Amino acid sequence: MDGEDGMNGETVMRNLPNGDTIRQVCLAVHDIDRAMAQSTLLGIGPWQVHDFGPPWVRDLTFRGQPLRTPAKLALAGSGELSFEFAPPGDEANIYTEHWNARGEGFHHLGYRARIRRRWRWSICLLRHR
Repeated sequence: MDGEDGMNGETVMRNLPNGDTIRQVCLAVHDIDRAMAQSTLLGIGPWQVHDFGPPWVRDLTFRGQPLRTPAKLALAGSGELSFEFAPPGDEANIYTEHWNARGEGFHHLGYRARIRRRWRWSICLLRHR
């Protein structure tokens, strides 16, 4: 079918098996500045860098332990899809754990799911075996 493979220049949204649409791709990266610069060449941006922790998130924990250091994240959009880059942090968190186990690469997908008649953001973590 024409356009199904995205080769005609149109954006093709990929759906999850339950029909929810993927809205975010997160990559664990070593060098956040380099990743932002390279992706900007591909037309992704502008980028915003945030410290994911207070005041955005209170009482942040990892494996039951409180986190004192915010995780640095870079976020940008390209059409309806957003991208997130997450470098390893100074203290153990979901990104440093991924980094130590697998290095750079895919971390998670974000999607909007209809839950109890409301649309909410959900995260889909895919495990490599």
